[in-house]
Amino acid sequence: MHCQKQVTTDVSGKLSALTPQMQDINSTLEDMYRKRQGRHVQHVA
Repeated sequence: MHCQKQVTTDVSGKLSALTPQMQDINSTLEDMYRKRQGRHVQHVA
């Protein structure tokens, strides 16, 4: 049913396909997360 598609859970808990707008938002959030993780490099003494 959801092969090769990105899905999320809706308010009723069922799987639904991500809209192009939601995919864009997810992509932006992922980029922000990766950039933030790159800045938090631990320095070992």
